[in-house]
Amino acid sequence: MRGHYKRLSLPRRTVTDLMRYAIKVPAIPAQRVMQLGAVVAARKAAVNAPSWSSIFAKAFGITAQAFPPLRQMFVPYPWPHLYEYDTSVANIAVTRDYGGEGAVFGCIIKDPAALSLADLSARIDNDAKAPIDSIRGFSRQMKFASLPGLIRRPAFWIAMNAARLRGRYFGTFALSTITSFGSELILTVSPLTTVLAYGMLQGDGTLAVRITFDHRVMDGVTVARAMEHMEGVLNGQLLRELEAMQPQTGAGVTAARRS
Repeated sequence: MRGHYKRLSLPRRTVTDLMRYAIKVPAIPAQRVMQLGAVVAARKAAVNAPSWSSIFAKAFGITAQAFPPLRQMFVPYPWPHLYEYDTSVANIAVTRDYGGEGAVFGCIIKDPAALSLADLSARIDNDAKAPIDSIRGFSRQMKFASLPGLIRRPAFWIAMNAARLRGRYFGTFALSTITSFGSELILTVSPLTTVLAYGMLQGDGTLAVRITFDHRVMDGVTVARAMEHMEGVLNGQLLRELEAMQPQTGAGVTAARRS
C-alpha cells in the first residue's frame, strides 16, 4: 500500500517519550465499584459544582496520606530501591488543541489533599481553557519536546530516575479519564507508580474506579484496601465539603436524597 511519512508532532513526541518508560513498568489494574449516590446528589446541589477530576484527585491525595506506597516510586539506579514523597503530586491529564491536533498535557498540582475542591476545580478548569503559552508547565512541555532526541532523551532519563525531579515535573500519581466523551479507559499505562481512572456514572449512583499500579512498589491487597479507604473518604470528608458548597437549603435536599 502506498502512503507517505509524517514527522512526529510535538505532542506525539511527548507521548512517545513517556511510553518509552511506561512499557518498563509491570502495571497491574485493579477496580472497585463504589457506591457514590450521596456524593452525586451533593455535587449536583452544590453552587459551582467541582469537577469529578478535582474530587477524585483530592480523594486520592487524602488516601495516600494513610497509604504510603501510593506516594512511593521504584528507582532502579544506582541500586534498586524505593523513594517516598512527603506529599502527593497529581498529574491530571488535560486534552487541548495544539497545532490542529489533540494534545495531552499534564496539569501538575502539589498536595491536592490540602486544597479545597473549589480551588482544585478552578485550577484544572484554568489549565483546560487558558492559552497554552500562559501555562508554565504546558509551555515547558512543548519546548522540551522540540529539543533534538540526542538532548531530549538523556534529559528525560535523568528526570525519570531522579526522584525529586520526577515528582516535581511529572507528579507522584496520574489521573486520566475520557468519560466526558462517553468512553472509559480500561488499562492506562504510565511511568508513574499509580494511574487513577474512573468510568461512567451509573443511574444507581455506582461508579467503577480503577487504579493501575506498579507491582514493584505494592501488591494488589494494598491497592484494594486503599480503594476501600478512598470510598470512605468520598462518602465522608468530601461529601461534607460538597454539602458545605450548597445553598442554605441544599443540605436538607441532600439529607433527604441520602435517606
